[in-house]
Amino acid sequence: MGLPIHIETKFIRSPKVKVSYPIVTKLPLPHIERKINNEIISNLNNMLIEEGFYNKNLMEMIGHY
Repeated sequence: MGLPIHIETKFIRSPKVKVSYPIVTKLPLPHIERKINNEIISNLNNMLIEEGFYNKNLMEMIGHY
């Protein structure tokens, strides 16, 4: 596998939420790419829950990697 690894930025946007997160793209092994991206999204979801993403009283959430 050669370097560099391609990283793209994805966004979660709503009136109260502005969060960016990375995803890996163009790996020569698609199953490894999926595994990495699934881990990133799983960790992101856990952090969003911890920080109150689903709390109806959420005022603002901003996050960058």
